[in-house]
This record gives sequence, structure tokens and C-alpha cells, in this order.
Amino acid sequence: MSASHAQSPSSAALLVDGLKRFGFTGQEARVYLALLRGGPMSGYEAAQAAGISRSNAYAALRGLTDKGAARTAAGTPRHAPVPGPELVAALRRDAAAVLDTLERELPAPAAPEETFLAVGGRENVLARARILINGAERELLLAAPVDVVHELQAELIACLRRGARVVAVTDRGAGPELVLAGLEEYRREREPGSLLLVADGERTLSADLAADPARALACGPGALARQHREGLLDAVAVLG
Repeated sequence: MSASHAQSPSSAALLVDGLKRFGFTGQEARVYLALLRGGPMSGYEAAQAAGISRSNAYAALRGLTDKGAARTAAGTPRHAPVPGPELVAALRRDAAAVLDTLERELPAPAAPEETFLAVGGRENVLARARILINGAERELLLAAPVDVVHELQAELIACLRRGARVVAVTDRGAGPELVLAGLEEYRREREPGSLLLVADGERTLSADLAADPARALACGPGALARQHREGLLDAVAVLG
């Protein structure tokens, strides 16, 4: 065996594993490597070189021929290997065609199911509001009484520091403007005790804090979250 064809056991194992990823059996891969190392072989010679039975060697040679990795040598019972670069180019073309088909034909994932959670009690409602604010990464829209905004101030500051856009619609005539760097604040007449939060356009909390006890509905991704976001943005556009 020439030095250029010598392979360590670990290198040969990697080549066998690589060929198996493209549909070769382990025996086909070993026979193909034997053909590359030793040149055209009969079934008996391939069995000896690959260390497998003669029947398995003949089956492997047929498989290699069907896969385009070996050819029968003219006028002889021997099989010659297709050169490595030629085989790799063919495998690359086949893989690209399969991937193109997958990219074109695979269906889109189903939309996540819209989820709803009822929340009761003022402290529980505010705890849920804090969860939404803490999870917001891009945008937080808030319509709430000024006193509630003050209760959520620490979470709002952290949200602003994460780089999220934070918009608050609060009560007209409810005292001085909020002093939070980066906060976009708007004032208008609002229903007393109403709270609406929309985080990243996907999660929303709608609450009535004036009820006894306070109650809220938390909603996951879906039409309701999109409607709440669009409604708040429309209100901000009018107020702006």
C-alpha cells in the first residue's frame, strides 16, 4: 500500500460514518474504501480487502454500482471505484436537490394556540403585570392609572434599560408627568381602575382594578393580543 493511500483506523471510521450519512451501508462504505486503496477488485478480492464475507462483498459491490460509486471494469468481473471527487460532487448535487425540495415543500409550523388565564385579586393582578413587564424585550405598551404605574416603576425602569420601547397612557389631570428616562407618556380620560398591558405584541393583560376583588385576563399569542396592541397604538397616534 502506498503512503498516499494509507489511512489510520480513526480516519477510516470517519469516512465510513460520513458515507453512511449519505445512504451507504457500513459494508458498502468499507468496500468502496478498499477499492480506492487497492484498485479494481473481484468480489472475492473485495471480501478479503474489506474483511467481510464473499456474499456480503458481492452485495456491497452491487449496492455501490447502483449508487454510482463503482463501475464494472470492461471485460472483467472486477469493479472499479468512482474517484472520490466525482462521488462527492454527485452526492453534493443530490443533497442540494433534496434540500431544495424540503425548503420548498415543508409546511409552516402551526400557529401557537392562544391561551387565556383568569387572575383574581389586586396583588395577583399586579404580580402578573410584573411578569409581563419583566419578559418584554422589544416593546411594552401600558394603559394604567398613575398610581399603578408608580407601583410598577422598578420593573418599567428595568424594561427601559433592556432597550425596549415603553409607552404609557395614563390619566389626564392625575398629577405631574412620570419621570422615567426614555418613557413615552400620554395622558387622556380613562375608565377608572382599568389596566391594559401588551408585551412584545404577543402577551397581554387586561384588568379591572376597581372591581372587588380586582380581576384580570391574561392572554398568550393570538388575535386578542394583536387587537389590544393595535388599539393602544391607535390611541397613542391620536394623542401624539
